[in-house]
Amino acid sequence: METKKKALGRGLEQLFSSEAIDFDTFENNIMESAKESDIIEIPLSEIRTNPYQPRKSFNQEALDELATSIKNYGVFQPIIVKKSIKGYEIVAGERRSIAARRAGLVEVPAIIKDFTDDEMMSIALLENIQRENLNIIEEANAYKKMIDVMGLTQEELANKVGKSRSHITNILGILKLPKKVQDMVLNNKISMGHARSLSKLDDEMQIFEMTDRIINENLSVRDVENIISNEGYEKKNKIKDIQTVNPSTTGCAIPSILTGEYPEKHGMLGWLSYYRPKSIEYFPVLFQERRTGKNLASFSINSKDIYKVDSVINSLKRKTYALFPNYMKDSEFSKFALNTNNRLGYNSITEAFKVFKTNIAKLTEETFTYMYLPDVDSKSHKYGVYSKEVSEVINEIDTELKQINGKENIEIIITADHGQTNVTEKGLKIDLKKYNKFFYALPGIDAGTATYYIKDGQEEEFKRNFDLDFKDKMFLFKTEELIENKVFGPTDLSSYMKSNLGEYISICKEGIYWINCEEDDELLNNLKGSHSGFSKNEIMIPLIIIN
Repeated sequence: METKKKALGRGLEQLFSSEAIDFDTFENNIMESAKESDIIEIPLSEIRTNPYQPRKSFNQEALDELATSIKNYGVFQPIIVKKSIKGYEIVAGERRSIAARRAGLVEVPAIIKDFTDDEMMSIALLENIQRENLNIIEEANAYKKMIDVMGLTQEELANKVGKSRSHITNILGILKLPKKVQDMVLNNKISMGHARSLSKLDDEMQIFEMTDRIINENLSVRDVENIISNEGYEKKNKIKDIQTVNPSTTGCAIPSILTGEYPEKHGMLGWLSYYRPKSIEYFPVLFQERRTGKNLASFSINSKDIYKVDSVINSLKRKTYALFPNYMKDSEFSKFALNTNNRLGYNSITEAFKVFKTNIAKLTEETFTYMYLPDVDSKSHKYGVYSKEVSEVINEIDTELKQINGKENIEIIITADHGQTNVTEKGLKIDLKKYNKFFYALPGIDAGTATYYIKDGQEEEFKRNFDLDFKDKMFLFKTEELIENKVFGPTDLSSYMKSNLGEYISICKEGIYWINCEEDDELLNNLKGSHSGFSKNEIMIPLIIIN
């Protein structure tokens, strides 16, 4: 082995030692040591690309210019190849080989050398880094491959390619980022400095959140570093992420929190539903008929007809309070949550915490307080999940929590009813003039998942039309398919749950939302964040415990 290395010249010895060397020196040493008889013409048809070539794309304009030069003057400098089982593999000179093909050549001058796989990898990397300007992702992947295959430390790799250790560390860090964020670096939407800061985050949703803030708020690298180092109080106390129920709607998940039951038992699916005993389309949370906005009591429907399963808060063996925004404090839904007079109202987040702190300060017995804060959800819908407005709400809650921290005998449990995802496509709207002929009731549930109440004999035509109109945007299932797969819970459905479901259910692909009723026309193309679908961003929620 030692004899072989010496025969390859001083440049190669330097390349595979800890000594740094530039690629031009390496290639020149090989050319100078080659005899005229060592340079032979090899058919391009027998030459394959270097399997360790880190570059995935080449500058087409530069290749065309090189091809023109080769057509006029020939290949000035031989390429370097290695004999393989089938022909030859390029060691150095990939661009010259491609350009020669474009110029119409059938053969190119080449020098045959014997290299190991590790050596070929190092040569290809060195040539591209020092001569051809790899993009940042190609460079990172090349470094990682050398470390994995050759067993190098970052320090050893840095010495080999003539880069600093910090450069290697920073470049490798970008591979931790989601591909969408890597693409933003490639497209110069965020800088390498931003990427380095983002790579310090472990949570994917945090990375996306911070990336959107960098773009929307024009944050500097220093801004990002400061934000990350001052991580929110809630995030610091997060125990883990948990999965919410399906559908991931407020009107479904909040009843699950309040009752301790899956949707299969409590039967509430979302903002929109159908009460079969009286053939009434209604808003379960608002307790209103959909078409007229009348209270359901005017149709002789009481809260127990809708909220079938009791809230566990009502049976706690301690003094219990509930805080709601003033506009819903005395709604039927809030009364379902807590049916005593201990429901308290507020007009702002600051006021909500003030009411809470004032209330517990005068109590001597053990209590439980349920606080409902819809602000993060509403701001996400209006401005987007990772918007400045959402961050401001989270920071406001953070500030209030810090003021409570340290008080004796208070345990705080924080979670969400659902996640949320940014809208990435134009909103969809059902054409009721076309589809009403299939329905015996308006579609139910919400903007990400909908259920359809289909007339007898109309199912096949409904499915055919729906698939034609929306097959690239939504998934359509027979309701029985989702029931069989335990989507709504692990056991059998209650009769009430069955009565609330239609014959079909659609689920939007992530980033798409669906306006399935006339009364929501004002939402079309105005939503920036959406949920009730089945993507990870929509169904994963945090569990935060502050003791």
